[in-house]
Amino acid sequence: LPNDIQEIQDSFSQTIKTLNEHLKDQKVQSKQFRDKMDKQFVKINELLSNGHVSLAEQTLNDGLKQIDQSKLISNLDKQHYHDKFNAIQLQLGDLSSWRNWAHDHERVNLAEKAELLAEQAKASQTLAEDYTDITATVKDYRSQWKKMRSHSQEELWQQFNNACNLAYEQCIPFIEQQNATRQKNLVKKEALCQQIEDYIQSMNWPSNTESNTSDSTPKSADINWIQVDKIVKQARKEWSAIGHVERKIHKSINRRFDQSIEIIRHELKTIWQIHQDQFYQLIQQAEDLSDTLDEDLSSAIKTTKSLQQQWKSIGPVSSYQRNKLWKKFRLACDVVFDKRQEKIEEKDSLNTEKLQEKEAICENLEALNQQPLKINDLKQAYKDIDSLWTELRLHAKAISCDVNKRYKQAVSQYNEKIEFLLAEQKSNDLKHIFQQSALCLNIEQETDIQDGTIEQYQQQWQMLNENTDTKLILENRFNQAISNITEEKPSLIEAEVALKNNFCLQYEILLGCDSPEEFQQDRMKKQVELLNSNMGNNDKQEVLVDINNIQEAHYQLQILWHQFSNYANNEALEQRFAQLITIK
Repeated sequence: LPNDIQEIQDSFSQTIKTLNEHLKDQKVQSKQFRDKMDKQFVKINELLSNGHVSLAEQTLNDGLKQIDQSKLISNLDKQHYHDKFNAIQLQLGDLSSWRNWAHDHERVNLAEKAELLAEQAKASQTLAEDYTDITATVKDYRSQWKKMRSHSQEELWQQFNNACNLAYEQCIPFIEQQNATRQKNLVKKEALCQQIEDYIQSMNWPSNTESNTSDSTPKSADINWIQVDKIVKQARKEWSAIGHVERKIHKSINRRFDQSIEIIRHELKTIWQIHQDQFYQLIQQAEDLSDTLDEDLSSAIKTTKSLQQQWKSIGPVSSYQRNKLWKKFRLACDVVFDKRQEKIEEKDSLNTEKLQEKEAICENLEALNQQPLKINDLKQAYKDIDSLWTELRLHAKAISCDVNKRYKQAVSQYNEKIEFLLAEQKSNDLKHIFQQSALCLNIEQETDIQDGTIEQYQQQWQMLNENTDTKLILENRFNQAISNITEEKPSLIEAEVALKNNFCLQYEILLGCDSPEEFQQDRMKKQVELLNSNMGNNDKQEVLVDINNIQEAHYQLQILWHQFSNYANNEALEQRFAQLITIK
């Protein structure tokens, strides 16, 4: 018995505990429900404040229904909430009356607007352009009417409905015309879809299907992928230009077109990827060349140009990828060509330095041409300058055109100066030779020999040759004249005349000058001698004069002539010689 009592007590305690827990949960739920109702009450007031009467009324009815069905609050609490909601319901009733009154006025206004719209549609001269706006306005008016859920008068409804129908009826011909146009657009779009589908079939695409293993399948290399891309772009352009179709067919026809285009795009993307991989291989090869530039730049440049040619032979990729790939490839190529440009600039820098040296040489030669130097000093200075020029002649050749002309002009000026100085020197030499010859002639014609005569002539000779280099030319004649001053002249004259006559004959022949009539036979013999000497049959005749340069020949003839003695003082021979040195 005690055990049974204990069990009863334990069971009772457990029951009490469970009841307390349920009661506690019920209190929490009750509080949550009351909080919910309080919030709903606040919400209803906010809706009313914002003018949302219908929504406030619906929220109020939902709240009353929840209160009536709730078992979480007491009847007293229910009555409390009913009182609060009834007060709001009275307010809603007043607002509903005002709403119905306002809706009636709005419906009247809509009916008047619909009638005005119908009149405008009937009188419009541009209905073909405005009918879409009119039908949209009719649709908007009917939508506004439906939103007003309060009861409306049947007569007002008929007035509104008839006006809307009348406005819409004015647009029916144009709507039908629009439907016909859309039907034509549908035919065009179906035809375009069929063209694309036929093209796809002719290409045996998609290429990943088992049926596309026929020999008639075009190979990738034989397909003009640029043209394929143009076909896609042109198809899209034509599709957009066709215009609208009926709404119910719009999705299906667009899906048909997009599916066909996607098949072609898939083939394009596949080949683009292949070409893109080939482009990346060339880019990698071009980038690898940067490691060999210092070792073999010319080979790297040659390889780069070859890669550029290969680049042109690869097929197309998408325009976005093409620009991106080209920039990478161009950057890699520019590394090689920039290195070449660097070498060119280094060479240009060296060329500029050599050019400046050439310009300095030109300046030195130009300055030399202005110096009052003797011929030998002038020639030695020119020799040193020309040696420096020869060392630099092949340097900076590409940019030395002007400075080369400048040097050539300076050399020409130098040669002209040398020729002038030589002519001046020859003129001075001839003057001294004439003076020496005149002194020798005086000695050769001397008849009154006294003591000191020879010494006097020697002193005159010495004074005459103090500042000249021509002493040796006539020195032999002078010495012979001194030694023969006391000798008999006839034998000397005979030998002299024969020597001079032979001289005149030889150079009259060589220079093409006429000989006196009495010497014609001697001239013929002399011609034979000269001819034989030229052919090597006899001893070679000595020709001491450059007969190819007439001015130089005149100079040399005068030197040779004045080396002869002039005991005879033969006027005829002097005239013959004068004729030789006047030949032009």
